[in-house]
Amino acid sequence: MLTIIQLSDLRAALFWNSAIILAVIVALFIQWKEMKRLRLNLVHGFVVIAAINTALVVGSRLGALDIAGWQSLFYGGPLPPSSGKTILGGLLLAIPVYLLFKKYWRLPGTLADVIFIALPLAAAVGRLGCVAAGCCHGMVANGWLSWHYGPGMPAYEWQLEQGLIPEGAAASLPVYPVQAFFVVSTLLIFILLWRIRRKLKSSGSLALLVVGAILLNRAGVEFFREATTNRGILGFLFGGLKIGQWICLLGSGAALALLWKNEHRKAISKIRAKLISPLFISGALFTLTASILLFHQLLSFEEKVVLGLSYCPAMAAVIRRVWAGWELLPRRLTTVSLLSVTALILAATPLDSIPQIVKGDRWFDIQVGGVTGAYDEVSRDCSGNVIDTKKVNLSSAGFDVSYNYQAGDTENVGLGVHGSFGKVKAEDPLMEDNFNYQAYGPYLSFNSRRLGLRGGPLFIHYGGRPWKDMPYYHNYPSKEVNLTAYLRLGNRAKYFVDVGYYDFPGAHFFPEPSFSIGLFNWGFEDPTGGRNLRLGLAAINEETGVVASARGPLWKGNLFLEGSLYVQRKPMIGMGLKYRLMPKK
Repeated sequence: MLTIIQLSDLRAALFWNSAIILAVIVALFIQWKEMKRLRLNLVHGFVVIAAINTALVVGSRLGALDIAGWQSLFYGGPLPPSSGKTILGGLLLAIPVYLLFKKYWRLPGTLADVIFIALPLAAAVGRLGCVAAGCCHGMVANGWLSWHYGPGMPAYEWQLEQGLIPEGAAASLPVYPVQAFFVVSTLLIFILLWRIRRKLKSSGSLALLVVGAILLNRAGVEFFREATTNRGILGFLFGGLKIGQWICLLGSGAALALLWKNEHRKAISKIRAKLISPLFISGALFTLTASILLFHQLLSFEEKVVLGLSYCPAMAAVIRRVWAGWELLPRRLTTVSLLSVTALILAATPLDSIPQIVKGDRWFDIQVGGVTGAYDEVSRDCSGNVIDTKKVNLSSAGFDVSYNYQAGDTENVGLGVHGSFGKVKAEDPLMEDNFNYQAYGPYLSFNSRRLGLRGGPLFIHYGGRPWKDMPYYHNYPSKEVNLTAYLRLGNRAKYFVDVGYYDFPGAHFFPEPSFSIGLFNWGFEDPTGGRNLRLGLAAINEETGVVASARGPLWKGNLFLEGSLYVQRKPMIGMGLKYRLMPKK
C-alpha cells in the first residue's frame, strides 16, 4: 500500500505555521524550566532569548538580499517581500548579539546551555510542518523506506517538471522521508543530551555539544535529500559531498574541538551577573522590536508570530519585577511606557494610515508635549575622572505650530513658532542648575527627499537662579538669545542621519539635550515625516547620552503620537501629540 502525502495549500500552510509556533512555545517552556532549576535571572534570560531569535530571523533575511535589495533598503524603492533566507546570515548577526549581551550583562555560561538544550526538540516539532508542506523532500528511492506525494506537492511538481512522471500521474515516485528522518534524529538527540546535561563539567559545554550534534546530524541526513531543495550553492557537489555538508562537518568539528577544550580547562572563578535596571531592559526590548518593524517587509507571517511569542515572556518578566517593588514609581512609569511602545511596535499600524500630501497642498502642524526626568551634573578632574555627581530634575512642556506648503512633488517649506517652559531643580539648592525658564522663537523649514533644514532664533528668559557668589538665593532673571538649528541628510522615507542644536520639535524640549545626532533613523516609507524612528547620541549637561524617539499615526487620520527617551546616567521621557490640520480643497 502506497503512503501518499497530499494536503491543500491552505491546510499545508496552517499545519506548517502551527508547527513552527508550537516549536517556539515548546522551546520557551523548556528554557523557562531550566532557568528556574539553575536559578538564573529570568528577566535577563528571556531578553537574551528574544534578542537571539530576532537576530536569527532578521539576519537570515538580510543575508539573502542581493545588491539590488540592499540598494532598495538604503536608497528607496520597494523591499522584496519575504525574500529567501540563509542561516549563515542569521548566525553572523546572532553570535555578536549574544556576545555583546554576555560581555556587558556578565551573563553566566550556563545561560547558553539553557538556550541551546531546547533547540533539538524545537527543531523536531518544527520539522513536522515540513512533513505536511512537503518542502525539503528526499531523493527518489527504491526501497520500502519511502513515501509518495500527491499532485500539487513540491516533490510531485518537481518530478513532473523533470519528466520523471507523466502528466496526470496519481502520485510522485517514491522519495526518502527526509523530513521524518530529521524529526526522529533531532528528537533522539534531545533525549540523549537531556539525560546527560548534568554530567558535563564546564558551563557552555552543553551548548557546544548541541551545536556539534545538530550539525553532524544534518550532514548525515543530507545524503538522502534532493539537492535542488537546498538553497543557493549549499546543494552543489564538491569532493563527493554537498557544500552544505562540508560546512556542517567543519562546524561540527569546530564545536566538538571547543567542547573538548572547554571540558579540560582549569576551573575559573564565577563572575557575578550584573544587575540591570528594568528601565534599561525595557530600552533594550524597545530597540530590538524597533528592528522588527524596520524590516517587517522582509519577514513572513509566521516569523512575525514567532518573534512576538519570543518577546512575551521577557515583557511579562520585566512587568513582574517592576510591580513587585524593585523600582520606584517614576521608573515604573517609564519602564511600563517603554514596554507599551514595544507592544505597539510588535502590532505595527498599517503603512497606508497616513493621508498623503501632493503638490499644492497647504496645512498646519500643531503639536504639544512635555518631558520629565532627571540627569546628572558630573564633576571631573583634569584627567576626566569623575569626582562627584549630583542629580538634577527636569520638567518641561511646550508647543510647536507651523504653516506648511508643498512646493513640489517632494519639496515643502514651512514657517512656524515653537516654545518651551519648565523648571530645573538640583539636589543642592545652591547649585547653578536651579532655575525656571521660558524659551520661544520663530523658525523656517525646508524639506526635500534627501535634505531637511530648520532653524531660527530662540529667545530665553531665566528666573530663580541662585547668585553665583552668594550662599543664598537671589532672584536674578537673565535673558539670552540662542540659535536653534536642524539638518537632515538622507531619504526621509527611508534611512537618514540628522543633527540638532537646541532644536525641540515635538517631544524634544529645551534645555536638554543641547545637541543631538540621530545615527539610525528610519522613515517607514512615509515621505511626509509622519512616521519615523530615531536612535542616536545626545549631549546632556556636557555628558554623552543616548536618545530614542518614535512617531506614528493614531488610527487612520491626521493625529500622531510621539514618544522620546533620553538616558544620561538617569532617564528622561517625553510624550507629545501632533495634529495635522489640512484645509478642505
